[in-house]
Amino acid sequence: MKLAKSANQTQSKLRSGILQPDKKSVLLVIHLQNDFCPGGALAVEGGDQVIPIANALIRFFATEGFGIVATRDWHPENHCSFKEQGGPWPSHCIQGSRGSQFHPDLKMPPGTLIVSGATNFRKEAHSGFDGTSLEDRLEDLGGQTLFVIGLATDYCVKQTVLDACKLGFRVVVVEDGVCGIDAEPGDSQKELQEALEKADLRNFEKRDPATLSGGQRARVSLLRSMLAEPSALLLDEPFSKLDQELKDQIRPFVFKTIKNMNIPALIVSHDHRDFPQGKTNNIAKRENSHVG
Repeated sequence: MKLAKSANQTQSKLRSGILQPDKKSVLLVIHLQNDFCPGGALAVEGGDQVIPIANALIRFFATEGFGIVATRDWHPENHCSFKEQGGPWPSHCIQGSRGSQFHPDLKMPPGTLIVSGATNFRKEAHSGFDGTSLEDRLEDLGGQTLFVIGLATDYCVKQTVLDACKLGFRVVVVEDGVCGIDAEPGDSQKELQEALEKADLRNFEKRDPATLSGGQRARVSLLRSMLAEPSALLLDEPFSKLDQELKDQIRPFVFKTIKNMNIPALIVSHDHRDFPQGKTNNIAKRENSHVG
């Protein structure tokens, strides 16, 4: 009954306009495969509960003629992420296996574009954009806004969404249409809330990005960069759009995150306070000066 209720709520939101896809919208279905659902090799608890919500959205997008793209993990047998190869995960979603197939209850229409990821056995990839044709497929469909559903919130969904934002897509994550691994109960929601609180954006998770102020957008941009786990950072006037109180709050978060990630970072700023005090081995600074 809970599943049916959730699916009906999704349909109601579509009819009422609370969810507002249009011809420039694409439904992005992430990794709704057997191995990520109960009974699979790397099952997300309750992962199959998003299927009715996914089907409601798929029906709507298909009926309206809007784009639908599905991503899938498509590993070679000797993928580096598998425990047998020294990685963290059990073997899963091996190319052509039952586990790699989409869940049998998922009702994707014929001709749905499918993008396969993590096909390079030497490289682990969580984002649907990493080493794939996803960006090109979305551009072919004229997609500007992505409605995202799938598994798992704290890995593949998260990284795909972050990359989509970096590429300039507007992203709507359908809350009832995603589910996390949650190594500890509530990890997925906790990670989101902690990140929002650090940027003074508590309770902003359901806000339309178009309604955010310039300062709020700057904070979201900083968070996006931090959470994407980059190999290096270039921060050009990163705090310039924030008021002084927020600058004092965000700076330590950024400096600490860079230090903890142990990645090289270059900060460019007119304000000497935008640089960490004391000795830092991995943060370079360039202080701009005006020429009169």
